[in-house]
Amino acid sequence: MYTAMRKGMEGTVKKKSAVLGRDADFKKTSPLSRLPGYLTVQFVRFSVGVAPDSGETVARKILKAQKAKLIAEGKLLGPKLAGAAAIAKKDENVEYEPFQFEDDPTHCRGDF
Repeated sequence: MYTAMRKGMEGTVKKKSAVLGRDADFKKTSPLSRLPGYLTVQFVRFSVGVAPDSGETVARKILKAQKAKLIAEGKLLGPKLAGAAAIAKKDENVEYEPFQFEDDPTHCRGDF
């Protein structure tokens, strides 16, 4: 999933260069500047690729298990968002006391 998202944020732009006298290819990347409230992901069972030996377009079945947890790190995030994510990740290891009441009926104390 990470690879597909990164590939979707990269692209090439062709422009006519008067200095070079030919078309120039520029690599365009669009890192995330803010995270959406919801992220819709479409999982596919088959992918389309090119066979290395014949060069034909073939359909390939995805056989390996896919994990749905998204870790937005690295090249996906812009510099401002990456700093905020690093702070949030540092605060992730904080331990909290359990929040429950003694007279809570769902709180099981072991005495039945």
